[in-house]
Amino acid sequence: AGFGLLLEQQGGNVIRKLEFQDHHDYVFKDVQKILHEQEKLQPDYIVTTEKDAVKLRKFPELREKLWILEIGVHPEDSWNNYFTEFLNNL
Repeated sequence: AGFGLLLEQQGGNVIRKLEFQDHHDYVFKDVQKILHEQEKLQPDYIVTTEKDAVKLRKFPELREKLWILEIGVHPEDSWNNYFTEFLNNL
C-alpha cells in the first residue's frame, strides 16, 4: 500500500497495484501475471522498487518493461543535530 501511495503523491496515476509479500521470491507464474495485466491495461510503465527489480532481473521478459523507483532517505538537519547531541551525551 505504501509504494502505490508514494507513486500517487509524486503525481503518478496508479492504474493497478500487484502486491506481493515482502521478501517474495518471484516465480515465472508471477511474471505471467504481471505481463497479463500489462497486456490488458496497457500502462505507460510498470514501476517496481530497486529491491524487487533485483529479484525480477532473472526474467528477461520484464527487463525492457520495468521502471525502477529509487528511494533514498535524507535526514533533516534537526535529526542530525539531535543525533549528534545524543551521541555526545553518552
